[in-house]
Amino acid sequence: MAELLPFKEYISEIKVLGSRFIAILEPIMEEKEIDEYLAKFKEVYPKATHYCYAARMDALERMSDDGEPSRSAGMPLLTILRQHGITRALILVIRYFGGTKLGLPRLTRTYRDSAEDVISKASFARIIEGMEMPLEMSYADYEYVKKLVAKTNLTIYNEQFSEQVNILIKGEKEELTKFVDSLSYEIIRGVGKTIQLLKEEAK
Repeated sequence: MAELLPFKEYISEIKVLGSRFIAILEPIMEEKEIDEYLAKFKEVYPKATHYCYAARMDALERMSDDGEPSRSAGMPLLTILRQHGITRALILVIRYFGGTKLGLPRLTRTYRDSAEDVISKASFARIIEGMEMPLEMSYADYEYVKKLVAKTNLTIYNEQFSEQVNILIKGEKEELTKFVDSLSYEIIRGVGKTIQLLKEEAK
């Protein structure tokens, strides 16, 4: 099975016997992002009872039951990531306890259902080789380049305006190279840098 990663953040929610289970699926590119997302969502949902999660990134696997019975949450979430071939991902299920205990079998099933629900709403991507390149140009050329870029899959960002306009442009390596080669010689090219990009897979 080809390994996929979430294209962006996805959130879903189910309710069982008064408890809310909020499932969040996040793409991760570095291990430190796992703890950063956990800290972020503990601030977003500060009164939740449990923050159970599983994460996969290449050979790394992490999980936590966060106070739920042992292996009732973290392991089911990790198993689902494995079964779907999802990597470089964090799946977090936040529970607000509703006052009624579910019992171990139903609790485990609910964490699995929460994960499956958010995964069913997600699009996935694969990592491809991309490139970013700095360009320097006049204001008139900048307006022209923006119109050209709008017709492509490329992206302009980090725009800086002074006597000239400096931008970074990024996209798939082959497309970006062809695009830059087609521009006027008056536009100053910087040194291209290879980067990783996510390309959404067709459902």
